[in-house]
Amino acid sequence: MSNTRSLRFFFKGFLPILLWACVLSFWAFQSSRQITLRRAQFLNADYIVTAHLDSLEKKTVLVEKEWLGKNESKVLTVENLEMTDTLKDRSFLIPLERVSQTRYRIVPAFRLQNRPMIYPSTNETENQLREILKTKR
Repeated sequence: MSNTRSLRFFFKGFLPILLWACVLSFWAFQSSRQITLRRAQFLNADYIVTAHLDSLEKKTVLVEKEWLGKNESKVLTVENLEMTDTLKDRSFLIPLERVSQTRYRIVPAFRLQNRPMIYPSTNETENQLREILKTKR
């Protein structure tokens, strides 16, 4: 009888709580992986591109798409590129400001920020960028 009571408690009480905790943990894990663009960073940019790393030593990226602004060259020199977590095999959304005729710098996300922020180019981040750019125009 005691064994049956223990099993009943397990299936009616403990197991649903355990399953609910697993669901909540999964949701928390999924939501923590979402990337949110810094709105001010993109609103202050002169030039916004989707690009991938060409050469970290030369501080160059290859432009895949221009979101805001125009440039003749598809290879850009970005002064503070080495301070980011850029990977060679990924595309990134990069908000830039012009430093000279041929050089750019990543727009800081915060005023006193030392490390510039760039964002992986995904459907989610591109949709966020479209919404940000609607308010800039």
